[in-house]
Amino acid sequence: MSTQTEETRYTHPSSEQTTELFANTRTGKFHAAFFVPHLRPNMTVLDCGCGPGSITLDLASVIAPGKIVGIDTDAKAIARAERRIVEQKVSNASFRQADVNELPYPNASFDAIYVNALLIHLSNPQTALTEIARVLKPDGILGVSEPETLTSVIFPPNEYVQQMITRIWPGLFEVNGGDPKAGRKLIPLLHEAGFTPISHTGQYEIWDGNKKNILVDYAQYLFSLSPILKLVEEAGLADQAWLDTLVNQELPQWRREPNAMWAHGWFQVVGKKAHSES
Repeated sequence: MSTQTEETRYTHPSSEQTTELFANTRTGKFHAAFFVPHLRPNMTVLDCGCGPGSITLDLASVIAPGKIVGIDTDAKAIARAERRIVEQKVSNASFRQADVNELPYPNASFDAIYVNALLIHLSNPQTALTEIARVLKPDGILGVSEPETLTSVIFPPNEYVQQMITRIWPGLFEVNGGDPKAGRKLIPLLHEAGFTPISHTGQYEIWDGNKKNILVDYAQYLFSLSPILKLVEEAGLADQAWLDTLVNQELPQWRREPNAMWAHGWFQVVGKKAHSES
């Protein structure tokens, strides 16, 4: 979910609303399905940018009795993840506040590492991938999944909602130093960090029914925040009048459409770390 350095600003605000958004919509069954076939019991696994831990705990059941640790810079997300451990009575998972660019682990500590929706926030994803390679064992497996909203499908068509998701939201990532097109670049990024890609897949995530309501609620919350509004206006992405129409008219109207849905893509790559000959 989050990592933050002096050159990287996380686009989602650190808040209970953000934490609950991902706690209620991110699952191992969907977001890590491409990675699970490469896991086995007794592995040691690291989840970088784990957020509130929903995917981490799903993966914990796959590698049990092996251990998994989730890291994130967001203290609120880590606190939520730790509560989930107690709620779900998971004994082989732990969480830690840490930065993916400076992982607090020795070389070759993990059999496998998972990354979800993290590289899009980074101004220099190569730094993070190099650090990930350091703590991964030789022949270890890395799974990376990154979203793409620029090519989203909105139904029924609504120009305001379409612009929010395909122009304004990616624009905020760029203003904050991230790259909303990072998913398209996963193969060359992994090659540069010393990984050999072994699979390259993609899928669409559908936000309909209650997930549609979660999206609208979060968008209305996000575009009510003064720092976000200021950033949007200063970047020339939209003015206050446009945003007021989006939040107060267009989003509620689109929500009322019984078959309304948002579909966006995910790029997914599994890579293997080269075996050291030294």
